[in-house]
Amino acid sequence: MFRFEHNEYLFALAAIPLMAGLYALSQHVRKRALQRFGDAALLERLMPGYAPQRNKFKLILLLLSMTLLILSWANPQWGAKLEKVERKGIDLLIAIDISESMLAQDLPPSRLERVKKFAVELVNQSEGDNIGILLFSCNSFLQAPFTTDYNFLRLFLESAETSMASSAGTNIGAAIEMAGETFGEDNKNHKALVIFSDGEDHEGQALENAQEAADNGLIVMTIGAGTAEGGFIPVTTSFGTEYKRDASGNPVRTSLDEATLRKIAKAANGAYFNIASGSEAVVSGLRQRIDKIEKRSYEQRPFSDYNNYFQYLIGLGLLLLATEFFIAYKRRE
Repeated sequence: MFRFEHNEYLFALAAIPLMAGLYALSQHVRKRALQRFGDAALLERLMPGYAPQRNKFKLILLLLSMTLLILSWANPQWGAKLEKVERKGIDLLIAIDISESMLAQDLPPSRLERVKKFAVELVNQSEGDNIGILLFSCNSFLQAPFTTDYNFLRLFLESAETSMASSAGTNIGAAIEMAGETFGEDNKNHKALVIFSDGEDHEGQALENAQEAADNGLIVMTIGAGTAEGGFIPVTTSFGTEYKRDASGNPVRTSLDEATLRKIAKAANGAYFNIASGSEAVVSGLRQRIDKIEKRSYEQRPFSDYNNYFQYLIGLGLLLLATEFFIAYKRRE
């Protein structure tokens, strides 16, 4: 099995096409300037030995060298030893509200940013569990299927944004319904749903769907994001950042609806927590509640040992870099 030990370092590869684009732009500007300066034949006589193809070849070598060095930085690995492992855990689905109201800043820097940080902390303390990610507003969609690759999950959690919502509004009931469909029919007693939301529910079916989910063995925990005083919803316009307004032109204030979230958790044999209490205390209480759920055994065959291959990429990258260094920009006459 092939993998990179540090996937996050691969984002540095974005610098490669950027450098190529800047080079192409500089060459275009240079060509335009030379055309204004004089005739092409005359310029060739004024610049003996100039070899534009060498510049391109040196750039290609430089970009290839940087690509190899970045890949080596991420440390490519290949699984060397397959080992049978048995673990115990539950299927845990994390549902995050990405409606516009989650942009409110009554929990700085915003409700959504606070939730994302909290959810990452929950993943960090959920060793052994199969975890999936569901995002919802008016509609719901599975952002990440059940997996034990927690690095993969953290990347998806940190990338969650309100712009992913296909329509305005919040439908917690639809999220619960989709969560029930996501868990397999063979799993009746080893599953839990954790909902992060400010409690705004424009459809009003959440309580009924929570009771139905409880009948199918699903335990639902709700995490409130926001304050009773609430806050305004910032929106970006061509004039800068303003606040969302209603039909009368007044700023829309959104508040945490704890009552709804408590009822949902109670209907599905779960518990309610307020994120404002502090991530450490809430994660601890949430984990205690989750750990009471009956676990089932999973059989895995992971690669327990990996061989590193970064040194080969470093060697080849440095060789290309040295080659580029010794190639002159001008040809010898």
